[in-house]
Amino acid sequence: MSPNGPGTLPDALDALEFDQVATLLRRYVASFLGGERLDRLLERPRLVSPEAASEDFARVREAVAWLRAAERVGQRDTPPVPRFEGVEDIRAALRRLSLAGVALEAPELRAMTGLLEVSERIREAALRSADRPKLCASGQRLPDFQRLLGALAGKILPNGEISSLASSALARVRRQIEKQGQLVETSLERFVRKHADTGVLQDKYVTMRNGRTVVPVKASLKSRVDGVVHGASSSGQTVFVEPLATIEANNRLVRLREEEQAECLRILREMTDRLRAEKAALAEAVAELGALEFVFARARFWRDFRCCEPRFSGAGAPRIVLDDARHPLLQDLLERQGSRPVPMSLRLERGQRIMVVSGPNAGGKTVVLKTVGLLAAMAQAGIPVPAEEAEFPWFDGILADIGDAQSIAESRSTFSAHVAKLAAVLKRAAPQCLVVLDELGAATDPEDGGALAVAIVERLLALEGFAVVSTHLPELRMYGLSAAGVCSASMGFDDETLSVTYRLQPGIPGQSAGLEMARRFGLPPEVLRRAQELKGGSDERAARYLAELRKLAAEQGEAARTARLKERDLEKRREELEREAEARAAALRKEAEERVDALARRLEARYRKSLDASLRKITSTAEAKAARAAERRATQELASYRRLVRGEAQALLGNEREPKPVGEVEDFAPGTRVLVASMGITGAIVGKLDAGRWEVRSGSMRLKVAADDLTLAEQSREEPVRLPTGVRLETVDPVSETPTEINVIGKTADEALLDVDKFLDRAVVANRTRLRVIHGFGKDVLRRELWQMFARHAHVAKYYQAQQHEGGAGATIVEIHGA
Repeated sequence: MSPNGPGTLPDALDALEFDQVATLLRRYVASFLGGERLDRLLERPRLVSPEAASEDFARVREAVAWLRAAERVGQRDTPPVPRFEGVEDIRAALRRLSLAGVALEAPELRAMTGLLEVSERIREAALRSADRPKLCASGQRLPDFQRLLGALAGKILPNGEISSLASSALARVRRQIEKQGQLVETSLERFVRKHADTGVLQDKYVTMRNGRTVVPVKASLKSRVDGVVHGASSSGQTVFVEPLATIEANNRLVRLREEEQAECLRILREMTDRLRAEKAALAEAVAELGALEFVFARARFWRDFRCCEPRFSGAGAPRIVLDDARHPLLQDLLERQGSRPVPMSLRLERGQRIMVVSGPNAGGKTVVLKTVGLLAAMAQAGIPVPAEEAEFPWFDGILADIGDAQSIAESRSTFSAHVAKLAAVLKRAAPQCLVVLDELGAATDPEDGGALAVAIVERLLALEGFAVVSTHLPELRMYGLSAAGVCSASMGFDDETLSVTYRLQPGIPGQSAGLEMARRFGLPPEVLRRAQELKGGSDERAARYLAELRKLAAEQGEAARTARLKERDLEKRREELEREAEARAAALRKEAEERVDALARRLEARYRKSLDASLRKITSTAEAKAARAAERRATQELASYRRLVRGEAQALLGNEREPKPVGEVEDFAPGTRVLVASMGITGAIVGKLDAGRWEVRSGSMRLKVAADDLTLAEQSREEPVRLPTGVRLETVDPVSETPTEINVIGKTADEALLDVDKFLDRAVVANRTRLRVIHGFGKDVLRRELWQMFARHAHVAKYYQAQQHEGGAGATIVEIHGA
């Protein structure tokens, strides 16, 4: 079975230039991940079913929405669009991981680490895209490499060398190498100064030979220098001598370098083993990232080529619909030249399955055929279609005969090659196939060719497939006007300017306009006059009649096109007005919330000032904990206040859902959930105070509310919960101003521990889930003390070293319980 479909000729997609569309898509692929997926598209350019294609297009549609959201001004809440530039090819390294005992080289490990960082960055962005569920699911399928990155990040430098921070042993031995190297250089510099005036030195510099530090000595005077010769220059006039005074120091330096190499190899093996343990997850990440890059490549193609998502008609009512469709290769060529292609629109529906396209030479008939066949193939491959609207049946195969198939090597004429391809097409043609035939019945006697062309179209019609054919033969053009299931279309021709318009006009057959085209290309007038005489008057009258029909059809088509454009403009304007209204409402809500937050911050500053002053005076741990508890209570009270004022603001802005009215209810049972309409908050009934007034509990507040200010909330009752004696429950909204990081560089361990503990408490109150603690490198004392606190802290779920772009070993990421 052909990968193109059960009925597709092997060269059909070649004739339709499908591989050139893949070349267009390759512009939007930045790494081997998407490139590998694009290569597989060429091997199997057809998805398994229309359902699979629709599912695939849903992901591409979400990616297009993501791209457009990221391009809008002021969209700060939109996560960064996944980028794949700079991802190195790790396929060879992945294969080497399968070999037990093999250690990856430092550049390979750097490439692996880079892929892990890209995977984590894309996973985090996708998980933040809850409004794009398909892409969010892709993020969920990407493995979590945070712990692995924590172990690998920062150990390989961008130049491919192993960082001194990779291990304490490596840092120690490199310090010793640097110190020992300085000792050797100092000793050699003394040697050079001592012999500078003796004439034995070829030059006054120090160099390296065979891993040893040496000085250049004149070969003729080497006996005057005590030392070991480690080589000579190419001319033989210079020898490189290691003085006896530096041999032991050099030996020490060599041993240290061997120790460095051994430690580097150990680090490489350790990093390789960590990656080898995650080999399956790495393969999953490569596959998912490749699929994602291919999704975003098609999304960018969609955006740049003004594409649409094709629909697939059901088997009960199959049809082909194209509205303002363009051939992508022609569109790309013309737009690079500063112009645009003429779009085409056609419909094959309600029993019509075959379209016969006729018209002048060089008028665009072949482009129409290629556009229909290529766009159908693109739709079934999951590639967006350059059109305003597109719908196809799900074809079992695409068959094509396009272009001159003459073969001198096989002694085959144009007609015989044409017939051979037609035979192959008819042999494979079946229901649910699309057949594209260019110049059907050409290259032979017109009478024979016309009869053959009509017979072939009748055969295709009996098979109940779809076909688009082009012709110059009058028999086939007339057949297209009268046969059921067949329709005609012509390529536009301006009779006044004698030029083609390249616009498809369904419903009317076209004329070849051979004499007009010959006149345009400069044939002598007397030849053209004689040709017109031989053609006869009836043909001339038919030509005028068809010209009038084409003119009327063109006017109707232009009117319909104008109506469609106006309808689209109205729809776009309606969408713009809706977006503007939403933006204005959002701006009003934001302004109200900012005012509430500003008021709350001023109140919070008053609390903070007194609380911070108290904390500075506290010396015992018990008093510090009591102060932190008091601070938490103050923060909770502020959060309750914010919620109260924000609810009132939202109620005034009409942002709350319409409550269900109380109606004639006069008594509320304790625990009934009610809405205080004037304040925009909900609460529970505590009890009746007097005629027309009720006591309502909302959070930590108790309110006295008039009955006509109460309406039933959605949940009719709240069962009262009894808490143990001395325990009080208070609910707190997230505090958006709480920072997500703290810098304790320069502080003592005790100061840092107190500040970070206080920072964690605030983060818990604010519902923060991921924090960064910046402690610097130093002597690692501060980091050890903090990590000991994190290990036993009640709020901390896990902690680990930050990634390189977040501070590396100079910072720690802390995740709070409930993340």
